[in-house]
Amino acid sequence: MDLIAWIEVSTRLGLLIGAIMVLVWLFRTIRLPGGRPACSILAGVLAGLLLGPGVFGVLAPPHYQRLMEGAVAQRLDLELTRAGHESALDALRRTGVSPIAIDELASAQRAETARAERRLAAAHAERRRTAAIVAMALLAPLLASLLLVVGRVKERAAFSRGGEVNGVLAGLGSGIVSGLVAGLSTLVLLRWLLDLPLLPAAGVAGAVVGGALLHPLPMRWRPLIARGAAARWFAHGLTLVAFVGVGAAIGVGPMGWWWAVLFVPWFGAWAMPASEDEPWFSTRRARAVVRVIVLWLALPLVVAETTVRLEPTQLLAGGPGPIVLVLIACLACGAGHFIGAWLGLMTFAIGPPRDESTRFTLEAFMASGPATSVVFCFVLVATNVVDPASHPGAAATALVLLNALALELQLDFARPLARAFDRGGT
Repeated sequence: MDLIAWIEVSTRLGLLIGAIMVLVWLFRTIRLPGGRPACSILAGVLAGLLLGPGVFGVLAPPHYQRLMEGAVAQRLDLELTRAGHESALDALRRTGVSPIAIDELASAQRAETARAERRLAAAHAERRRTAAIVAMALLAPLLASLLLVVGRVKERAAFSRGGEVNGVLAGLGSGIVSGLVAGLSTLVLLRWLLDLPLLPAAGVAGAVVGGALLHPLPMRWRPLIARGAAARWFAHGLTLVAFVGVGAAIGVGPMGWWWAVLFVPWFGAWAMPASEDEPWFSTRRARAVVRVIVLWLALPLVVAETTVRLEPTQLLAGGPGPIVLVLIACLACGAGHFIGAWLGLMTFAIGPPRDESTRFTLEAFMASGPATSVVFCFVLVATNVVDPASHPGAAATALVLLNALALELQLDFARPLARAFDRGGT
């Protein structure tokens, strides 16, 4: 990619980052429900929508094309080609030549215009791909450090604090069952209501399942029940199910490295034992720095890079159906997580996780589940498995983002309900 293309990509990312910083600061100032993760996800959603084709593209199309889409030279080449063709046809008609000659010229011009359009589309795709790679380059090293280093140190500390809730079998088993119930219910809805192909639908269902990519990073206060090994392995069980769906959708082709970038550090954190010595870069201060980068920049940027491609008109193109799907699927996903976790805990757990199944599921999933969902959604969009500019792709993208955002925003209200539900069930 040449220097001009890099400047265009940098301009796009700079505008998104600037909008993200302002919105995160605003939401943190007004104390948005859900805390820091909710502020980050909502800031990314709004930044992408405001600078996307639905708002910026409608209010100022020339500026949107120049600043957000880029490919100025290729667009100018296409416009000049079309203008030259019109002038050539007008001049030929005035000479009084036969219609056959005019048709031959028009056919040659259509072929030339198609080549110019393909060059423009390729330039747009290259810039979107580069912007996505930059966003992932910000996030991937943070994920690797969290999962491979900080996470294992945090797990060792959790064994002394979590006490009775440290059940690896209970956590992993309930996480897998929870992910299967939530993922399969979402898959059925996507296939039935949106008629998505099987593999893209499996990828979206995997994204909805969520997981443990950001579990080692304490983004908010966690109660004791969410600090032990059971909660960590519950999140890993969800991640295992999610990776099956997302990995099947992406495949092992040229885009398979996106899958590997996330899978390798997660598998390493799962397979490697906890460290006995805490490295200098996993101290409290280092974790605070990583948390600031993730919540103020990396996480909202991947959300914004997803929503900036969303075409709102496509979401409404099929009437109220997509909206109804999103609402139904959000309810089904949330219920699926709790039903599956309850079934898993009743099967595998003995003791407090079983007695407090609702609260355990809520806190273990909310530790990083919604944030992981939006990261998986970004990967699906960046690898062109899901196209947010199409009708089904826009609905599927809205499903993942709205589900994650709704879960984050309702946490403060759900905690008392979960305690009351568990108390009533004992």
